[in-house]
Amino acid sequence: MLEYNYPTMYETLRTLEKDIQVALDQEKRAIHQSFHKEITALKEPFLGEILKTYQTNEPLEAKYTASDILDILEELQNKYQVEN
Repeated sequence: MLEYNYPTMYETLRTLEKDIQVALDQEKRAIHQSFHKEITALKEPFLGEILKTYQTNEPLEAKYTASDILDILEELQNKYQVEN
């Protein structure tokens, strides 16, 4: 109805809707990239140790525990909370 009675207003609202959607998509992508960069940075010490031991054929030291990994995951979960 708005489309026929107020075409200019309708087009303005459609443009705003598209602009808002673009802004939301950009924000989602930025958050997603930030999340992945942070995961990469946090897993670096673990992967570095694994690669080092693989390249040198030395045994892997057990200096990181499952608790360390869970702490990192909980930290990320708290930082990037998702609402249902």
